[in-house]
Amino acid sequence: MEKITNKISEDFPPTTLYLDDLAQIVEVLAQACKEIEIKTGEYKITDPSELTELASKFPAGRFDHVYLKGYDPFISIDLRTYGVSAYISEDTLVQRGIVSKVRDIVNSGKKKNPGWFYVALSNVAVLVGTWQIVSKEYVVGALLILLSLATIPLNVRSGMKNKVIVHSQQRSEVKTFFERKKDDIALAGISAILGGIVGYMITKLMP
Repeated sequence: MEKITNKISEDFPPTTLYLDDLAQIVEVLAQACKEIEIKTGEYKITDPSELTELASKFPAGRFDHVYLKGYDPFISIDLRTYGVSAYISEDTLVQRGIVSKVRDIVNSGKKKNPGWFYVALSNVAVLVGTWQIVSKEYVVGALLILLSLATIPLNVRSGMKNKVIVHSQQRSEVKTFFERKKDDIALAGISAILGGIVGYMITKLMP
């Protein structure tokens, strides 16, 4: 008779990983477990050396959900678009250590989510803009409201982005920082303008 007790850890942050990172996670499992298994899309491999060939099956540049399993001891790492989960068969120092190494790799691509700041700033801009229109400062009021409205589609698009992205390419092969972050840069630029105008209006109202 075998006792099975799966312990689960779901405290991994949103992250962006590359083929390099995935290879590191696979190596951690391969060193600790007697057998490993990697599933993604319609494919499955059991040999870490086939990871590059597996990546070539995803020319769009991203893996589907990636499921990694190690046996003896049993450890499962699920890299889904909506989050990362780790399962261990026994709550031992060895298995916790393996999960800790994986967590370090995942944390290396940890995403920052400043969306709440943009939403708050946008709401303040709407309030100040409305007050300006009521005060018959139509141009400034309309400008504030229009700029605030311009952030809505960017905020929505940012919020809809996958929490976990696993690229099927090496870090050096993926688009440049500005190509990947153009939406975030645009959002930050509009927010900076809003912040400047709101700050100016607040100082203008102060005695």
